Amino acid sequence: MMHRAIRATLGFLRSAAGSRSQLQPEMLVTREGGGPPITFDVPPGWEHQLVYQFPYAEGDKVQFEKVVALEDALVEATSDLSVALVYGLDAGSGEMNVFLLTTDPHQAHDRLAPVVERSDAARAGFRAGWRDLDRTEYELLWPPGGPPFQVV
Repeated sequence: MMHRAIRATLGFLRSAAGSRSQLQPEMLVTREGGGPPITFDVPPGWEHQLVYQFPYAEGDKVQFEKVVALEDALVEATSDLSVALVYGLDAGSGEMNVFLLTTDPHQAHDRLAPVVERSDAARAGFRAGWRDLDRTEYELLWPPGGPPFQVV
């Protein structure tokens, strides 16, 4: 069975909170090939995106399945919601990305890096980056001193 890659994009909604208006982040997840988008509110304090990125050649079913298996392992490792929430997977443009929400990207990476490093997906190498949800630029977490991190 072929999995559908999920592309996660960030949108913002204005909502009224009593008499004042404040910006409330919302995640918008769209399915590749169409279908209605799925939206969910970002929990308070979970305002950072952590991304694990892997090399991917279009149509490489083996690497795709390895990253999907890693995504499952990350879901299990974050099931207590203490450091992160896995919310999406993206494949294309020579890379696969696993997206997570977190309150602290450094703490989340410290806890989850062993899970990633043990995975078959990481054998081809991986990178990690993070950003605040209200920014477009990413900060590199792994490997230290590598080129700037970006999601294509």
